[in-house]
Amino acid sequence: GPQLTLLELLSGHRSLLAGGLDLQRLAGLLPRLAPRYYSISSSPAAPGGARRASVTVALVEYSSATGRLHKGAASSTIHGQQVGLFLAGTVRQLQSRFRLPPNPLTPIIMVGPGTGVAPMIGFLEERQALQQAGAALGPAVLFFGCRSEQDYLYKQQLQDWLASGV
Repeated sequence: GPQLTLLELLSGHRSLLAGGLDLQRLAGLLPRLAPRYYSISSSPAAPGGARRASVTVALVEYSSATGRLHKGAASSTIHGQQVGLFLAGTVRQLQSRFRLPPNPLTPIIMVGPGTGVAPMIGFLEERQALQQAGAALGPAVLFFGCRSEQDYLYKQQLQDWLASGV
């Protein structure tokens, strides 16, 4: 059968609540909402510096088999905010080697699979800042996908970077 949310399950089986399962006890049984992690899609070398970080978030929204509209807890909250407003969050520094090579002449291949294009945008912003500071850049290739033209969020920026050699 269709996957049901807890609310849909309880609506269809009210006897669970009538049998003594109160909301406080039910809430105590549920797992905590897991934190959402997003890749930063900006570079501290770009305008705004280290005081500005951007994230690229796809809105999660779909209708279930029961016809109910489901919205992602974090993505719909972020999507509902006005552009330019600040949202509370934390930034974790990963112990990873996922960064541009130290020599800007080193050729790079960027692939945006599970993370999407977000971290690659940060890399390209960094390359643009290096180029504007007079550095010569090695070749760069970016592979990523979009489900639709609507998902091609960075189209103009990517075309500009391609034209400028970033």
